[in-house]
Amino acid sequence: YIQSGDYEKCVEGIYHDGSQNSEQIKQGKLMIVSILNENGRKILEQKGGIESVEIVSEEISEDGITAKILLKQTFGNGQVENSRYNMINQDGTWKLQFKK
Repeated sequence: YIQSGDYEKCVEGIYHDGSQNSEQIKQGKLMIVSILNENGRKILEQKGGIESVEIVSEEISEDGITAKILLKQTFGNGQVENSRYNMINQDGTWKLQFKK
C-alpha cells in the first residue's frame, strides 16, 4: 500500500490495544496518513520506489499471538534496508505493533 500511495489502507495494518477510544484512534490514523503523504512519497521517489520486500526471518511466539520479523526492502536506486518489526495476530490478521 505504501508504493501505491494508499496510506489509509496502510494504517489499517497497525494494531491498537484498546487503551484509546475510537476518536483517538481516528485522529492517530489521520496523523500517520498525513505524515506519510508529506514525507513517505518524497522518500520513495528519492529511492526510486520499492523494487522488492522479503521477509528474512520470523520468530513467532509459542502462543501464536506475537511475532518478530526481519524485513529486507530493496529500492529502485539499489539501496537495501533491513528493518525489524513487532507483529501481533489480531483476529487472524497480523498487524504492526508499536511497543511503548
